[in-house]
Amino acid sequence: KLGAPRRAMPLFEEKLVCPLAVRFTQGHIRPVFQDGRDLDEAIRALRPAPGAGPYDVVLEAPFPAIEIIRWHKRDVSRGEPDAHHWVTFDNRRLYCLQRAAVALWPQKVGIVVQALYAATDGYHRKDNSMTAGRL
Repeated sequence: KLGAPRRAMPLFEEKLVCPLAVRFTQGHIRPVFQDGRDLDEAIRALRPAPGAGPYDVVLEAPFPAIEIIRWHKRDVSRGEPDAHHWVTFDNRRLYCLQRAAVALWPQKVGIVVQALYAATDGYHRKDNSMTAGRL
């Protein structure tokens, strides 16, 4: 309707996903966050909370939710067929969440993420993974 007030288009949708289903965009990460906090310290600060949906546990993190996007990553190693995967540029936070999820095995672990509807500026420029996000 032409006279109706406009609403801003949402940039993301909050979802629960398994951290092990999200891929990295860089082949290595620094061992500390920008604020100087150690990754192991952040891992110890993660807390399991009661699960929801298909997850036995949902991790509560001392840092903001990671942003993910569904993206076709080129696999130069040809180790798997071409496909779209969840990827993030929040590599240090993802590393912490994945370590905590593995420690809770065999429970199914979920995390709250912000699933972006479209890539932000610079997304492709920052992606330097040569393994399609697998470490």
